[in-house]
Amino acid sequence: MNGRTQSTGCERMEAPASSPGEDRTVTPLGARGRKRSIVARIRALAGSDTRGSALVEMAVALPPVLLVITGVAAFSIALAQKLELAEAVSNGGRYLATARGVVNDPCTKAYQAVDAAAPTLNPSNISLTITLAGVQTPASATPSCAGTPNMVQGGNATISATYTCSIHAYHFTYPGCNLGTSLTEVVQ
Repeated sequence: MNGRTQSTGCERMEAPASSPGEDRTVTPLGARGRKRSIVARIRALAGSDTRGSALVEMAVALPPVLLVITGVAAFSIALAQKLELAEAVSNGGRYLATARGVVNDPCTKAYQAVDAAAPTLNPSNISLTITLAGVQTPASATPSCAGTPNMVQGGNATISATYTCSIHAYHFTYPGCNLGTSLTEVVQ
């Protein structure tokens, strides 16, 4: 056959020896002439036996990670509501400080300023308490101080708000979520 030798695939081949004098002959039966079981041959064909370990690790690690991430997201919503409430109370306090002699009922207008500055908060969950020159209005969703003589220039106007929020995660509502903030301004 043209001077070429035909290979039958059953020859013995030499593998590099790792130490002098070690026989590293590889045969079709397995390394060093030992017979391998059918399971060992299938494992050798398929690669390593740790193929599905990444999937198992992901299945074990993913639920706790998702639980932590959604918990952080739920509490960050409450933090955003707290910041929005603080900004809204600041707007209401600024209005209250400059409303002396301009309107008949500055407390109702201050509440409307708070409500307008907090569009994502539920207005029925906001409770305001307004203190003018030491005289406090009762806590309510719509405080009123019509015709009050307590709006004196240089006096203090304090507006306090509480908001009953609700934190939901995995069909569980965390009880007792009450946010509060207060602001004192000098009446102009």
